[in-house]
Amino acid sequence: MSIQRWLVSDLYEMPDDYYNPLAGVVTYADHVAEINDRFWSQVDKSGECWEWTGGMFSTGYGSFYIGKDRWRAHRYSALLAYGPYPQETVVCHTCDNRKCVRPDHLVLADHKWNAEDREAKGRGHDANKTHCPKGHEYTEENTRLNNKGHRRCRTCESAHNKKWRDEHGRVDV
Repeated sequence: MSIQRWLVSDLYEMPDDYYNPLAGVVTYADHVAEINDRFWSQVDKSGECWEWTGGMFSTGYGSFYIGKDRWRAHRYSALLAYGPYPQETVVCHTCDNRKCVRPDHLVLADHKWNAEDREAKGRGHDANKTHCPKGHEYTEENTRLNNKGHRRCRTCESAHNKKWRDEHGRVDV
């Protein structure tokens, strides 16, 4: 199944050919080409980043409709470039420009990688914090990243886990 076949069949059922009163018989390939043409017509390729000029989500990401389904423009661009990917996959901008849909500026990753990239670039909401809420310093030895890439204080986690084991009659392993 082609990338485009997967895309359209996943979003809504459509026969191989259908009749459009204005255009006559329209093939599946024509329909997909029309979607892609409509998508790329809303992209400004004049700069380093290819910026989305169509509708926007309130979060600053491009918005693109296919039928009744609303897509994030950068996710559609990644689908065209890289093929189908799991829904839980995060499409990350290496350029940090939410309007960018240029395929070579997009990376397929997971939430942890995205959070680590955000923190490494100093864009996280906790990026400037040097201590946990209880006052322990975030050092390499005292900090771990959870499965979503968020920093966790090892001292606090250890105290929390010990308290839980004591309350539930569990023994240290």
